[in-house]
Amino acid sequence: MPWRKAWGLTRETLPVMLCALAGLLLSGMELDHMTTWKTFSKVDKFLILVPIMLNLKGNLEMNLSLRMATAANIGEIDNCRTRQLIVSGNMWLLQVQALIVASVAGILSFGLGAKESHGDQPDLTMRGPLHSGKPILDKTARLRDGYFEFALVLAVSQLAASMSSAVQGSFICALVVWARKSGFDPDNMVIPIAGSLGDLCTLTLLGLIGAGLLYFEGTGIATLLFLGLITLCVVFMLATLRNVYVRELLACGWAPLFVATGLSSLAGVILEKNASQYPGYPLLAPIVAGMPSIAAAVHTSRLTSSLHAHTFRANTRPAHPSYMPLQEQVIEDSTSPPQRLDPASPFHLVWWKQFGSQLVDSLQPQIDEWTTPITIILNVVLIQAIFMLILRGIGSLQFGVMFYMCVIVLVSILSVFALFFAHTLCLFLWYWDYDPDTTCMPFTTAIVDVCAQLILLLAYKMAQTLGDRIIAL
Repeated sequence: MPWRKAWGLTRETLPVMLCALAGLLLSGMELDHMTTWKTFSKVDKFLILVPIMLNLKGNLEMNLSLRMATAANIGEIDNCRTRQLIVSGNMWLLQVQALIVASVAGILSFGLGAKESHGDQPDLTMRGPLHSGKPILDKTARLRDGYFEFALVLAVSQLAASMSSAVQGSFICALVVWARKSGFDPDNMVIPIAGSLGDLCTLTLLGLIGAGLLYFEGTGIATLLFLGLITLCVVFMLATLRNVYVRELLACGWAPLFVATGLSSLAGVILEKNASQYPGYPLLAPIVAGMPSIAAAVHTSRLTSSLHAHTFRANTRPAHPSYMPLQEQVIEDSTSPPQRLDPASPFHLVWWKQFGSQLVDSLQPQIDEWTTPITIILNVVLIQAIFMLILRGIGSLQFGVMFYMCVIVLVSILSVFALFFAHTLCLFLWYWDYDPDTTCMPFTTAIVDVCAQLILLLAYKMAQTLGDRIIAL
């Protein structure tokens, strides 16, 4: 019966979603506190880097969770030797992906930060001691937007991503194996924890590593660290190529990660502009973005497992979709033999007709059952409502009824959109013969991150327009 299925799903997902809420809450509190650190005030690129890194790490770890959950549900990790190869191969692959995309994230955040500060003329001098002969120069301000700051941002992003991937990847693989042996569904348990504790781990490492390396800015240590991590990336890549279970994945899934990184940079700019203008904004941002993304990831993980296990029959392309049966062309000269056209060429009308037909077919709504998405959305809305009340109860954030209602309604809308988008994109990718385990969640989480920043900003503006006051304590 539907209510029994809903209860079974809630029984497995609600506890881990509450753990995810705790992780996201700690991440928000940590981010709110880190915005006042000297490291983030001196190197503003780190604040832009935060949502990019969180989205990057979330995508990598969610992709790992999806792959491991699918492997568990179809029985690939039941054999000890196969399990060892799959786990080790995925860990090497995770390191390669983290180091490469972290480099892109560092370059992107530095470029955005340098563009925003272009034209500013900061005062590079600080008041020195009394009767000092010459002013003391602030080294960080002197090196701002230069090579050494660029190397610092790159080294911090790469080292934080690598260390966080090692910790979180090991935890995810161990949790999937434990869930499989204990009779739980990894799709329900692994994704929420991967999406929340990973943010906390990444934020902590990013802040600590950034604060530590800032003292050595201008010494070349960041450059040596960057070169060493690039060398490690090559070593991890060679190890991945030797693993038969994951070496094909080394060439797949890069475009979604890079597109997601670019979209997350927009969320980073929004966060950097509004973190100090609206009270409690950094505290709420990880929760508002995290819970809908986790809900979409849980649904996607269950859907991809059903697709790979063939328990859900979705639309797929024909066996050879690029080549329709060759058509005969009637030639006016009856003495000439019939010519055969190749409709695979986009210069033929029949190619466009076939492509349009397949595109419409791939976007057709296909719903196996409604119990799972409705249950997941209700759980997310309930958790968000409880979270807002907890914030008000402990005194971390004071707000009125209007702000509370604005946040709950907008998060509910975002959760529905996230599940709808993830479901449609997953089936669309499956139709066109792409693996949703590696391509679906990066697009989904990146778009949800940007939308979350916008709806949170909208909630603040609506509440303030209606006369509500928000006070962060």
